[in-house]
Amino acid sequence: MGTRPQPTTAEFLNDLAARLGAPFRVCSDAHFAWLTPFDERQHELHARIAGYGLRRLHEMIPGLVTVPPAGGWPAVLLPDVETQLRYDGQFAGSGAQIISGGTYRSYPIGHLAIPVSDRSAVDAAFAHELVHAILSPRQVPVWIQEGIACEVETRLGSRSDPFSDAHKLNESIRYWRSHDVTDFWNGTAFGHPDSATHTYLLAQIIARRWTRDPRAMAHLCTLSPEAWTDQDRAIGIDRELLLRSVVDPQRRKGWLESMLYAIFVGE
Repeated sequence: MGTRPQPTTAEFLNDLAARLGAPFRVCSDAHFAWLTPFDERQHELHARIAGYGLRRLHEMIPGLVTVPPAGGWPAVLLPDVETQLRYDGQFAGSGAQIISGGTYRSYPIGHLAIPVSDRSAVDAAFAHELVHAILSPRQVPVWIQEGIACEVETRLGSRSDPFSDAHKLNESIRYWRSHDVTDFWNGTAFGHPDSATHTYLLAQIIARRWTRDPRAMAHLCTLSPEAWTDQDRAIGIDRELLLRSVVDPQRRKGWLESMLYAIFVGE
């Protein structure tokens, strides 16, 4: 039995529009291929907010490739919780992830789905999910993607700085001192309620080294999917050494490791 061919962007969006029902329609601009429930005037407002998120992403993270694919990034606008749940149900989802701020799905084609009922956070939601849209097709590890995306949200003012709450930092360091880090590196810890908060915080702190180094960021964007089979070699860093520098008080080598030790341990 042959595999079903991957749909084109137009086929995917039109099929999803039919499943979600009126008033969804397909349109496009220079950066996005839209599935939108809004009329032209209302949609233009959301498109401008998305464009602002994209522009700020380019400005905040030098070296990150923000050139859209041919035809633009497919993007679905979701106007209310009922529609969010209906959208998520098309992919056997529970709705929890999409309601929390948005998502990027790679199946059946890579696309963003963004709730727009809270207009104040739409730019940050787009910027966050665009990080995934840019890096996920290259199979950049989830912990790097999420760390960069969370740092973007912080710089846009929709997420607190990971260093701003000493109690949360101490909770996270205690957590990772007593748990296997395998699920951090393979990405599954991001989806578990017991570990998610600690995982996002740790990823954001580690990812700052790329968000502040344009050459290193550009290098991440040029690596092939095959390069990530050996993550340490791909990024030129011993991940376990870096993690131990955060969670093990016996290791204090280098300015970054010393800074993280001071932040987490309090000395």
